Amino acid sequence: MVYPNDPKMIFAPGGGIEAAQEAKKAGKVRYIGFTGHKDPNILLDMLSHDYEWDAVQIPISLLDTHFRSFLKNVVPELIKRGIGVIAMKSLAAGILLRAEVVTPKQALYYTWSQPVATIVSGMANIEHLRANVRYVQEFNPLSEKEQQTLLAQTRQIALTGEYEPFKTTRRFDGRIRRQLHGIKD
Repeated sequence: MVYPNDPKMIFAPGGGIEAAQEAKKAGKVRYIGFTGHKDPNILLDMLSHDYEWDAVQIPISLLDTHFRSFLKNVVPELIKRGIGVIAMKSLAAGILLRAEVVTPKQALYYTWSQPVATIVSGMANIEHLRANVRYVQEFNPLSEKEQQTLLAQTRQIALTGEYEPFKTTRRFDGRIRRQLHGIKD
């Protein structure tokens, strides 16, 4: 979910939810969920429709808490409804590290300490994979105080969304989605 009218399109007659339900009925899929990275209000609109979602994939990072926060605005509703939370963009598509205010380990530990079912963690190379495996093996959830310290370190760079371009630009929206919405490249 990227554009404000996406939920309406998904639930329109002949829309995506009908196709997903048919695929589930045919045994092609077991679970149905959705994802979005632009604005939590769009996901809340999706959740306002009468549908029992299995999972929702959203960006959760040290930056998210400060700007258009999915963690603050969407996760409580998902937990309340028993919908699986899949975290993504724990390093803000790698852009968080450019600010040089936290380490990859700190950023991952923060996301891993949140109430999520699983995390999709992008890795550019085998060294990143090895580091992530090492971090997981050493992981202990961060205390509330440790989380607050990291949030304080990232607050200033996070306030405008500059380091979360998937929220503030069209760069991550996808060519086909832009075309579907009449947006020219």
